[in-house]
Amino acid sequence: MDSFVTFRDLLEIGTFLISLATFITSLYKKHGNRNHKKKKEITAPEVPQLVTVIL
Repeated sequence: MDSFVTFRDLLEIGTFLISLATFITSLYKKHGNRNHKKKKEITAPEVPQLVTVIL
């Protein structure tokens, strides 16, 4: 029994690989944005406490 790979089979494999790559890149971008937002958080600068001495 001979088996042939048709053009349609190649298109299905290519479509599957493209959708898999798109899925992986979307996960990567979501993960990267989550970490990026944590780095961008603005925190209040530390204010040194002043000590006053009454003489």
